[in-house]
Amino acid sequence: MQWSKRVQFIQVDPTSYCNAKCVSCVRNIDGGDTIPHLQLNHIDPKVWDRVMSKDTKGSLFKKIHFNGVWGDACMHPELIAICESIVTHHPEASIGIATNGSMRDTKWWEKLSKVLQRAKSHKIEFAIDGLEDTHHLYRRNTSFKKICENVKAFNDVGGNAEIVTTAFDYNVEQLDAITQLATDLGCCSHWIRPSFAKNETLEVYDKSYKISHDKVKNFKRKSIILKEDKYKTTYIPEQAELDTPCIWYQDMRIQIDPWGTVWPCCWTATRAPQAKAEPFDMPGFDPQVNNIYENKLLDILSNSWYNKRLSSIIDNRESVVCNKFCINKTKVMNRTR
Repeated sequence: MQWSKRVQFIQVDPTSYCNAKCVSCVRNIDGGDTIPHLQLNHIDPKVWDRVMSKDTKGSLFKKIHFNGVWGDACMHPELIAICESIVTHHPEASIGIATNGSMRDTKWWEKLSKVLQRAKSHKIEFAIDGLEDTHHLYRRNTSFKKICENVKAFNDVGGNAEIVTTAFDYNVEQLDAITQLATDLGCCSHWIRPSFAKNETLEVYDKSYKISHDKVKNFKRKSIILKEDKYKTTYIPEQAELDTPCIWYQDMRIQIDPWGTVWPCCWTATRAPQAKAEPFDMPGFDPQVNNIYENKLLDILSNSWYNKRLSSIIDNRESVVCNKFCINKTKVMNRTR
């Protein structure tokens, strides 16, 4: 497994701060208090700029996507500067951002939109999980009205945005109306997905209500195209025959967490020692050595753990997280070995 020669897709969780309290999020307790051991941190924009300008100089990335394992990217106070660094040093990369969108003012979103338009292509995924009367049931501590204002501001100056909806019993009758809302706000598409916990009932922190999945337990994800999607280089990995069931290696991507640790995937990143949310079960993995604050990104991806030890962990089923999300689901995820 030659990670340094293969990676073309970087996912980044640039902050462990979040304004929302989504019910099934790993960073809080059932939509309530933040887990007690979570260390709040923003990736240093100077370190990120070094990674983009020096550590990866000459490398070509097809996509850099800001996701949210531990926080919401748009809570990072210097996210626009971080995006500026990408478009300056890696103009070949498309930029994606997943967000709840219920932070900042409309001027900030307009500025972000203009920066992202300098990238090869871009898309922001705004999470809207209902209409004004229901959105807050899962996306707790967010404002439906504010999100709509921010989406419109981002799109009105030329941005490319998508509405992402997680289907629950409470919003399944509103999906058509959310699609119309996405159209009215100028979005390119509406992506509807089933809940990750579709066979369970989610009990909310204050026990005032439950979120059920009975009506959507067999729901299939779908994307409704509303207009031309400017995200023309949506990342499609090579479907090469590879001697590994590791889905992220097949997809040529890695995950960087808010503390700078480089993980093989977002699922292994849930084992971050700065959160203590899940048992650490990546044998031989050193979060300090595999960290962009301490070493260059390509040097990390060239070290013995990534190129030898990880293969052994996968082959010998030494990791619970690898077994759960990749090894036992490779066929389900429609990947080849």
